[in-house]
Formats: sequence, structure tokens, C-alpha cells
Amino acid sequence: MDALLSGLITVLSVQALASPAVTRFEIMELPRLQSGNTFTNPMAINEAGQITGESGSTQISVGMHAFLWSPGKEMIDLDQGLWPWTTGMMINESAVMVGDATLCPDFDGACASQPLVFYPDGSIIELGPAYAGYLVITGINEQSMVIYNRASQSGANEPHLWTPAEGDIVLPTPDNTINGYAMDINDHGVIVGYSIGSGYVPHIWTDGTVASLEVEQGQAGKARSINNSGVIVGESTFSGSSQATRWMNAQAQPERLINDPEAFGYTYCNRIYDDGTIIGTWKDSQSRVRPFRIAPDGTVDLFSLPEIGLDTLDLIPVESTPEGWLICSHVNEFYQVEPVVWIPGEGWIFTNTRLVGPGSNTSEQPVDCNSHGQIITRGASWTSPSFLNPMPPGDVDGDGLVGVNDLLGVLESYGQCNQTPSRLCPADVNADNQVNVNDVLGVIDNWLY
Repeated sequence: MDALLSGLITVLSVQALASPAVTRFEIMELPRLQSGNTFTNPMAINEAGQITGESGSTQISVGMHAFLWSPGKEMIDLDQGLWPWTTGMMINESAVMVGDATLCPDFDGACASQPLVFYPDGSIIELGPAYAGYLVITGINEQSMVIYNRASQSGANEPHLWTPAEGDIVLPTPDNTINGYAMDINDHGVIVGYSIGSGYVPHIWTDGTVASLEVEQGQAGKARSINNSGVIVGESTFSGSSQATRWMNAQAQPERLINDPEAFGYTYCNRIYDDGTIIGTWKDSQSRVRPFRIAPDGTVDLFSLPEIGLDTLDLIPVESTPEGWLICSHVNEFYQVEPVVWIPGEGWIFTNTRLVGPGSNTSEQPVDCNSHGQIITRGASWTSPSFLNPMPPGDVDGDGLVGVNDLLGVLESYGQCNQTPSRLCPADVNADNQVNVNDVLGVIDNWLY
């Protein structure tokens, strides 16, 4: 058998480049904490593929519960039944999670919220006092420092920092501030965000002190993300127009990032990564939201819209990976949402089963992604939450490798592919809706590579 395969590879290898294999995704449905009429709503994934979120039911007798889960393992209920509704919202690489609890049995009246930290050993810490008002968790770093925003007793919004060593701290804001917001924290504990007073002012918090970032005279801005090198991105106004902005450090002048005339009107940055990659959004001449990515070398890519036979309303960036993938929420003219990934050399890839049809109200929204391209999604009303695991081009059996077993898998399925889309057919490695010699060549191409 080995000699036969070796001969086949030798004969066909010169043709292999004409039959490129494509990236496919193994799709797993997330489990539920309880059987029956319960739901799972994933919220975040870390580099190890560990996922947190909420699972359970809106019924008072069941409730929703924060969980920790990774493929091949049991889903863990994190809240130990101490609260009627808890949610895991973010997770770091040590599997420390931050989320909240709703302190009432239903949604009648003003329900207080309690921010929480869940440790993988089962311990739970309550962050600050519970309060019936606005609460949004915005970050956790690798030192398990947490930032969140909540309404104060006066009704104004306060940015908060919690650290394992010092507990809960209300971050200071300038005297003329009505509301302050902490948006991101890096692993050194430096925080960025903005305040609202006489206008929007971008801020940076270092060691508990606040400073304003530079903007053009008389203009406004928001800081949204900071990486571990201290580079900050967000938006600020240039000549009265709000534009994607970078500050190379806390003292730097604002740098307008998108000068392409095709980018019409408002642009802003969603996130900056440690390698300097930036992702954000811009609007075209039809006011459709579209993504951009700026590579570490400064190359700006304003992404075109997928050509799928339906008009695209919005294409909203979710995450990027070191390999240049861009994960987005695709919204079509029927307001259906589905995950779509830009992969260099392959273009736009719809990862999950395509929508049932226009007007079906079927949606599958991407929620989060790690640098390995593992994506978590959820559908309408928390139905069919999925873990999408990318498989190397040419990988038929899903073991993460391309070899003899994958070639045999193509030969065993020769001529057969009844899945829609064909990317869900393991043996159709080049996604052309049939299994034939091109798929054999696609395996060989990646085997030799």
C-alpha cells in the first residue's frame, strides 16, 4: 500500500497546485447544563479553547448559570446554585472568568446586578456592592485584573478596576465628567477609555491616575483598545469628522489611520493586537458597515463585501488571527446574521451551514474567536450554539494532519457529496460540490507542502 501511494503521489504531484484544498470547519454543538428545554449561550473563548457563557433556562426553577466548557470535557456549572442567574462573560488564559449575577428571580422591577470572578478551582469573588443599575464587564487581563462600568447612586456611570491584591477601585475621571467608561486593559494593568463632560475625551489610567490623550484642538475622541506595548486605538475627530485613530503612546499626538477616499464618513478602531494589527469598521457610500484591517507593516485593507447573491447590509468585524484571518458578522438584506471568515488566498468563507433561505429569520452570530481560528457562535434565542474548529486544508478525518488516512478518505467517498454547503463534506477538500481527482490532488498538495 505504501508503494502504491508513493507512486500515486509521484505521478500526480505536478498537477496538485491546480487543485487547492480549502480550510473547512469541524462543527460541534455546545452541550447544556441540564437536559430538556434549556439553552446555552457562549460568550468568550481563550487560547486553550476553553469557553464560558451561560446555560440553563429562563424558568425560575432552573435559572441560567455561568459555565466553563472545552471540547471533550464535561460542562462545569460555576455558580454553585448561589444565584438565580449568572453569566460568564470573559476568560483569560488561566481560565479565570469574569461575569455577573442577577439578584432577583425574574425581570419584574429593578433587579440588582453583582459582578463576579469565577476561578477554575470553584472559588467565587464578588466585585464591589450589588446595585440596581447599569453594569457592563469590559475586560480581564492575564493578572486577573478586571475592568467594568456601572451606574453610581447618583445615576452617573463610573469606571471600575478590581485587582486580586487591592479589591475594587473606582477609577478617577476629570471634575467636569458626567460619565466615565473603561474600555480595555492590557497585561500591565494600563487601562484606556473615555469620559463624557463637555464632549467625549479619550483617557488612559496608569497606577490609578487618569490622563487625557491628545486630540486636535477643540475636538473629541474615544480610546477603545490598548496592547501590551502601550499602543492605543479608537477614534477622534479630524476637522469635525470622526476617524479611526492611533496613539503610539500616552503622550503621542493622534494619528488618523484611514485616509482612503472610498471610506465614507465615520470610521473607528475595534481592537489593536500585540503584533500591531488593527481591526475596525468604516462606512461606504451606502452607509453599510464594513471592516478594515491594518497590518503591522501599515498596509490598510478595506474589505470588499462577500458575493453571495444577497445584498449585504453590514459586515461587522469580531476578531482577527495572526495568520491574517478576519472573523465577521455578516448581515444580509433580510437581517439574517451568520459567521463569515476572510482567509488569505481563499477569500470569504461561510463557516457554518448556510441560511435556510431569504426571510427565514435564521441567524448564527459569531461571538468570539481565538488566535487558532476556533470560533464560538450562537443562533437566535440561544439555539444551536456552536464551536467551530478549523481543519487544515486537505484534512479529511479531522485529526489535524494531512496524510494517508485523508487520501483514503477521499477515495472511499469518491463521487459522493450530499452536504450543503460542500465545505461540510469532509472528502470534498476543494469545496467544488463533488469528490473526484481534484480532491485527491488537494490532499497531495498539502501533504507535500
